[in-house]
Amino acid sequence: MRTIADCHIHTVASQHAYSTITEYCRHAFKTGLKIVGVTDHGPAMADGPHEYYFLNLRILPRQLEGVTLLRGAELNIIDDSGALDLRSHILTDLDYAIASYHNGIFPYYYTSQQLTQGFLKAMDEPKVKILGHPDNPRVPIDQEAVLLKAKEKGILIEVNNASYGYIRPGSYEEGTKLLTLAKKIGNAIIINSDAHFHEDVGNVPRALQLVKDVDYPKELIVNLSVERMKDFFADV
Repeated sequence: MRTIADCHIHTVASQHAYSTITEYCRHAFKTGLKIVGVTDHGPAMADGPHEYYFLNLRILPRQLEGVTLLRGAELNIIDDSGALDLRSHILTDLDYAIASYHNGIFPYYYTSQQLTQGFLKAMDEPKVKILGHPDNPRVPIDQEAVLLKAKEKGILIEVNNASYGYIRPGSYEEGTKLLTLAKKIGNAIIINSDAHFHEDVGNVPRALQLVKDVDYPKELIVNLSVERMKDFFADV
């Protein structure tokens, strides 16, 4: 099993990442990737770029260093109303967005019910096409409720390679439960690196192992083929 796209990466615009867009695309081409989606953190992240950065992504070419480039953002879900940290007129110019919870941005006292409600409401934003690392055990949710709405809205569930290292401990076990349920529901998923350095783009061994452990249907993994990616991003 080999992915042909990585739609969750962070560049130097997110100041805790260390590579440029060009470096990412150049390395992606060398390793056989066909599509790269740049998704720097929204401005609610302490060192995330200003909203002008996202507005100006439209100047980027569609083909860079031999790969197709998608313009995106990893948005922060701010509260249980599903509020996101980029305004709608800026989102309009993006190809897609990932909606994610990050500890330290939403209120620390939120219950599972409130966190679930935030995910459900965030999915009403048309540009949200991916739910970011929804198997973080520090963000407990009603998995079934989230997966059912994602299926209804055609939103991808992310299998985030970085989560299964040292970033979000316990995510592999939680991800196993999430994907087992997603398999029954029939959710489409995407395998991403969440890279913060260009040599990690497309490098997703832990995520691939989780998908294999659950025996997830290949036809439901969007970034295993260019054709499936084109179908999913047909409006780009």
